Amino acid sequence: MNILFFDVDGTLVDSKTHEIPDSTIESIKNAQKKGNLCMISTGRHLYKLFELEKIDQINWDGYVLDNGSLIMDKNKNIISKHFLEKKQVYKIIEKCKSENMVCTLQLMNEIIAPLGYSKYLKSTYEFLNWKLEDDIRDYNNEEVIYAIIYNKMAYDFNQFHEIKNIALYPNNSDYADINYVNSSKANGIKELLNHLSLSDAETFCFGDSHNDIEMFKYIKTSIAMGNACFALKELASYITTDVNNNGIKRALEKYNLC
Repeated sequence: MNILFFDVDGTLVDSKTHEIPDSTIESIKNAQKKGNLCMISTGRHLYKLFELEKIDQINWDGYVLDNGSLIMDKNKNIISKHFLEKKQVYKIIEKCKSENMVCTLQLMNEIIAPLGYSKYLKSTYEFLNWKLEDDIRDYNNEEVIYAIIYNKMAYDFNQFHEIKNIALYPNNSDYADINYVNSSKANGIKELLNHLSLSDAETFCFGDSHNDIEMFKYIKTSIAMGNACFALKELASYITTDVNNNGIKRALEKYNLC
């Protein structure tokens, strides 16, 4: 039995059409029929994941969500969760104000936008095909699973590292994710595998962006999509074709997984 971890945006989902190719769904189902476990590993929160059409056509075997800050089993029972510290959230908001930026805060059941919207937030939501419906209101000490900050891709998001004990993940659009320190897809996968007593299983992962880097360093066999960023391709065991060119199917067939 092998364990397969799939990123979502840019990996399962074509960032231009916002659709999951039928070949991807069929090949993952076939991989499960062969006895492989197929799991999600994404920056998305759970309800954002299931806003995607066709994502529920696959019975996923586990979930690493919010860049590893929220871990769930196949029945969506919470295994672990890691929130930002409240003082970190206030510092993120203040830093955004000083840089004339906005941010959103992912709570367990909603997203709030304490500084309103910006053109970079709107371009990111268009890139992700998210509806612009966040609650514009002040942060009131709620538990925040992660934050998203918005600016042009060329912006030096590393400036936010002046906030102690955060993990920062720039993405393939005008935004970056901020999680609590040591929250990563790699550590989330470790937690999930330990919980399921599968730490010794053969593992594969599929991704396209910077928030997949730690996962690629940890997983034995890593597959970068043809549309992946250069940094990820440098780490990959294998580079497949783009999402919309049967990339997942080709990779699964190469390793005799489907």
